[in-house]
Amino acid sequence: MMEQAAEKAAAAINDPELPAREFTQFLKQAALDGFFGGLLQPAYAEAFRGLSENELDRVLASFSLAQCRPNEALLAVVRKHAGG
Repeated sequence: MMEQAAEKAAAAINDPELPAREFTQFLKQAALDGFFGGLLQPAYAEAFRGLSENELDRVLASFSLAQCRPNEALLAVVRKHAGG
């Protein structure tokens, strides 16, 4: 079924620059991301039950841009292919 949906999507888009042979994998990944993401949301939210507003703020702060560490290996690949 996924293969058929991917074939129809590739035919409808009809862009030779897009890798039609990879549509099936992309479609499966997107479906699983959405499906399992939805199933896991309640369990993830439960992890924060009972936290105070200050504790929640501390958790949220951990996701700020200032806390991010660049993946240098991935950035090197992107820079190589982006010409930068």
